[in-house]
Amino acid sequence: MLETIEQVPGADGRMRQWLVQKFPLLRTDQRTWVGGTAVDVTDRHEAEAALKASQQMLRIVLDSIPQGVFWKDRDSRFLGCNRVAARKRRIRFARRGDRQRLTAN
Repeated sequence: MLETIEQVPGADGRMRQWLVQKFPLLRTDQRTWVGGTAVDVTDRHEAEAALKASQQMLRIVLDSIPQGVFWKDRDSRFLGCNRVAARKRRIRFARRGDRQRLTAN
């Protein structure tokens, strides 16, 4: 089975993104056809891109202010901080792909 994202112009001329799955269909006469499904995922991709842009903007703002900022969950577990707070508490940031983790020195 092959799964891919394909861009196809919509009826309005705007490019749409489709999650496409293609697979072989074997017929009794030994001929092979191609079967498949396609789901329009344009709205999802746009929402994911908007969320990522929003998160990047928040990170830029937090890292640009001179005060230390940190955040915790409802159980008071440390979740993260800006760079000023990290420097004050000797926490270093280690980037791995899109994930970010904090480690104490």
